Amino acid sequence: MDVLLYGSLSERIGPRVTVAVPQAGCSVAELRLLVAGQHPSVGEDILQTRFRAFVDDAAVGDGIRLDNGQTVEFLPPVSGG
Repeated sequence: MDVLLYGSLSERIGPRVTVAVPQAGCSVAELRLLVAGQHPSVGEDILQTRFRAFVDDAAVGDGIRLDNGQTVEFLPPVSGG
């Protein structure tokens, strides 16, 4: 599964990583664990829900099931005014 990363995650491991997920897919929470296991330098951050997950331009919760072919994006919190 392709995972796109932004902000500090991207700065540490690059803007795109490919993660091996089970054939049946996984939840967003499980994907976070897989990314953390394969890339320990972002493990602590990717596990925090403040890094929002997006699929097809929509914010999704950690319980959402993902199909094996989907692309997931993790965006850092933003602030501004």
